[in-house]
Amino acid sequence: MNELKINRATGFPVKKKTFEFLQEAYGSAIKHLCKMHGDNVILYGCELVGANRTAGAVVINGELLPFEASPDNAKILIIEQSEPVEYQGGELLPAYYTRVAKCGSTGTVNLADLKRIGEKPQATAWKNVEYLSHFDTTGTGVMQSRVDESGKGLVVGPFETELKYGKTTDKFAIAKTSLRPKKRQPAMISNLNMGDSANLRTVSIYGYIDTDGILYMDNTIAGHGYSMLRQCWVSACIDLD
Repeated sequence: MNELKINRATGFPVKKKTFEFLQEAYGSAIKHLCKMHGDNVILYGCELVGANRTAGAVVINGELLPFEASPDNAKILIIEQSEPVEYQGGELLPAYYTRVAKCGSTGTVNLADLKRIGEKPQATAWKNVEYLSHFDTTGTGVMQSRVDESGKGLVVGPFETELKYGKTTDKFAIAKTSLRPKKRQPAMISNLNMGDSANLRTVSIYGYIDTDGILYMDNTIAGHGYSMLRQCWVSACIDLD
């Protein structure tokens, strides 16, 4: 963290740059700390009591803001106010800005989209994935994803494809899931029948799910020298927080 060192009790030239440096020093540190938890979170407070939300603190689009007690509503509204000061010569200009968040009927962020720190993701029903690229499924069911009651993300199901030997890419995007982990999570892909119709072989390889919920398979096909890949099964249990 940057810091300002004043080595004498008097004589330091306080200029506009001095205040800009101080603001940038603590402001950037706060932004980095907020980034640890995400761009839109509730740090504390903001509890629903009757028809009102209690005071607290939130992070909105990466900005730390006090949350003002207010009637419950669907949106988060940010209110900015300024206080002017009189410069030399008598000119009044805005100088002291304060920003607070509160519930409102208008705003760019939904209150429901704010994740509370320490709160487990809510359980969801199974949802079919969106198969990507040349991957598909035939006859053996559909791959699905969900959040379970413990807050873990689950992905289970088949995909089938035909990949010609000689692909040079290092990974393949298989499907888009409903999950949104904060960092890349591993996924096991097993029961793969690799080869042509006369030379099938079962192997297991690894894949991963990225922060956008895309399931990828690492490209290990070229090393086996087979001409096709089919009848695959994905099984993943991942952390979402």
